[in-house]
Amino acid sequence: MKLIPVSTKVAVLPIDEEKISADNSGVREPGNNKERRACKGKVVAVGEDVKNDIKKGDIIYYQKFGPEVFCIEGTVYHIGDVLDFYCIIRD
Repeated sequence: MKLIPVSTKVAVLPIDEEKISADNSGVREPGNNKERRACKGKVVAVGEDVKNDIKKGDIIYYQKFGPEVFCIEGTVYHIGDVLDFYCIIRD
């Protein structure tokens, strides 16, 4: 089965979760704030209307409660709009 997000949707395979909190400068860093969490994942598919910002294979951070969670053939995916994602991690 092939996973194909529609329009500006992005499908992510979750990798890791990391707690984040904001210090006085507004920079978020690891901490013990349970109210806000960022998730880390690998992009496995992008919709046809997603520009060149996010590509298959990218590692990204995104809001835990932003994307919808789907289980397809036993694998959990987070699928959300391209605007749900915070940043791309590239070498």
